[in-house]
Amino acid sequence: MAIDQIPNQIFIGCPWHTIRHKYEVAINRLNHKYPLSFVIIGRSPEQDAIDLLKIIKEKLLRSSTAIFDATAGNPNVSLEFGLAEASEIPRILYISRHGATKQEKKQIADVLFRDTL
Repeated sequence: MAIDQIPNQIFIGCPWHTIRHKYEVAINRLNHKYPLSFVIIGRSPEQDAIDLLKIIKEKLLRSSTAIFDATAGNPNVSLEFGLAEASEIPRILYISRHGATKQEKKQIADVLFRDTL
């Protein structure tokens, strides 16, 4: 079963607690200037993890592009990036080299980080 892609929908995969707010601010600015739709998904306290994975897969697989922030080595971002890679969704991997983020960085996958460290 083929999933219909939504043109100009960009999936954002980033750590929910530490970095999400920065992306939400940028998304609000971009929404006023460009005909893009950004999808950023997080888990509410009452939401089951299985339900969350289903929603992530549906939104990611329908996106025309995906951006992943792997700065803090978040395992969920790694999972989402792997799904995009396997599904051949055009993707961008961002890893901050800012001094304040170096202490946060965890290596979550050798393949993901081999060319960036």
